[in-house]
Amino acid sequence: MLVHQMSRSSNRPVLSIFLGVLCLATIVVAYTSVGAASSPSGATRRVVTAADGVVQSTVSGSGTLQPATKVGVNFATSGTLTHVFVSPGDHVKAGELLAETDPSSAKASLRSAEITLSTDEASYHDALKGLTAAEQHQAEISADQAHAAVRSATQSLGQDQQTARSEESSAAATVAQDEQSLKSTDQSVAVEAKAQQDAVNQAIAQRGTDERTLAEAKTQAEEMKSLLATEKGKSPSNEQKVSSAESKVSSAEAAVKSGESKLIQDGNAVVSAQNNQAAGAVKGAQSINGARNAVANAKRTQASTKLRSGQTIAQARTTRANQELSLQSTLASNEVKATPPKTSTVVSALNNVKGAQTTVEKARQTLSETKLYAPTEGVVASVKNTVGQTVSGTGAEASSAGGGSGSGSGASSAGSGSAASSTGAGSSAATSGTGTSGTGATGKGGASATGEDVSTLTAPLTAAVRVLRIRGPTPPGTRPC
Repeated sequence: MLVHQMSRSSNRPVLSIFLGVLCLATIVVAYTSVGAASSPSGATRRVVTAADGVVQSTVSGSGTLQPATKVGVNFATSGTLTHVFVSPGDHVKAGELLAETDPSSAKASLRSAEITLSTDEASYHDALKGLTAAEQHQAEISADQAHAAVRSATQSLGQDQQTARSEESSAAATVAQDEQSLKSTDQSVAVEAKAQQDAVNQAIAQRGTDERTLAEAKTQAEEMKSLLATEKGKSPSNEQKVSSAESKVSSAEAAVKSGESKLIQDGNAVVSAQNNQAAGAVKGAQSINGARNAVANAKRTQASTKLRSGQTIAQARTTRANQELSLQSTLASNEVKATPPKTSTVVSALNNVKGAQTTVEKARQTLSETKLYAPTEGVVASVKNTVGQTVSGTGAEASSAGGGSGSGSGASSAGSGSAASSTGAGSSAATSGTGTSGTGATGKGGASATGEDVSTLTAPLTAAVRVLRIRGPTPPGTRPC
């Protein structure tokens, strides 16, 4: 429906005619541009008095909207997904937190980097300022302690040497004493063996003498028996001579028995002397062996004492040498500490600080990358991963652009006033949406469609986000007709 109104003025007849012709031309242009009116063919027309007013034109249409921009969003580093703060369909603003991964490892790395930075900074300041009064005092104490250690090691060496001489002297005296004891034992055993041998020899000699005496007694007894038989054989026999012969036989037989008894005793004495000699030989051998073993043990003790003393002295000398080297090292170290720092040392310490600072910044950046933020305003389309899954960081994906198409029809009328425009809003689905757009016309006529700008954020690790933003152009200005 078109409404046209024009005012009459008797003072400006030419201008009124001109405006009327202009409005009629506008109606013709709008009709040819937009198309036939949507009113039915049998619509009733009304005629009204022309006057000043507004020309309105309404155009409607439908079509399919495509995303204008797709922006892939992802974590910069890999990790375990701990939180997802959005769901499909949520409206997000630019910079809003979408999801985050476990920051434990990143925090630990940051703490380690900060500790290293503190240490390097302290080293740098130490390189600049040199020794403090306390450090100088500590250096002097270290030197005194090193001197004292050398003196103590020297004293210990002297004591060890004196102990070694005393022990070696004692061991040597023991060896000499045992050797003298062995010599005395040898002499004593020899004297005892000679005495025992003499006793054996004497017993054997006595037995020989007694054997000869017994033989003589036996011979005499036989003679007396023969004499007795002779006297008894005479006739007449002489009783006195027979009695004397019998007495002599009895005396000779008694002498034989006495000699035999003494000979038995002599045999026993010989055996006893021989037994004593054998026992004395065994005892003497044992005494000699004991004395020899004592000498051998004393010599072994002397050798081990000498070896142990040598080892103790060598260790004491090594300890003193080490303490002297430690003293020299301490004095050299104190001298180095007292020397002003070299430029290379300061520069190296400063470079260490800068490197540590860079490491800290990287660690902080890594920690911040455990959180994923929306790069633009829009609506979340989908979420791909769930909490607990391990994700691999790939960063932001490339953006892609899309477009939309549609068609519409409408009619317009000319007049003085302003033109209004209508806009439509669309909604996004997986990759597309539908909606309506409007146009506006004024004056000679014109159309400008308001469209939709869709940005899709895709986060493979945590969320696939599609953002829909609607932006419409400012309606064109109007002027009266």
